[in-house]
Amino acid sequence: MEAKVKNRPAAGRYAAVIGARSGLVAGVIVSALMTYPDWRLNPGGIFRDANGTDWAVVGQTAWSWFWPVALLSTALVTTVTWLWLRHKEKEHEAGAD
Repeated sequence: MEAKVKNRPAAGRYAAVIGARSGLVAGVIVSALMTYPDWRLNPGGIFRDANGTDWAVVGQTAWSWFWPVALLSTALVTTVTWLWLRHKEKEHEAGAD
């Protein structure tokens, strides 16, 4: 009798990749959606003046939205994905018996 060999990558690796990609996308989208209105409305004239756009302020604003959203969504999506994949793996193992 041959032993069954599992040829599936670990759930953690899949979850980490999915979480990182989702966090990156969420961070970019949210930072763009929040920075653009600030730049457009230009509260207090900090984003634009007669000399043009102050890209350092725009970059700081985008970064201040990007990193917390990316970090939190990466952690959340990784955790939920890992739990879901582990649940599916346990179901598969229980059905294989």
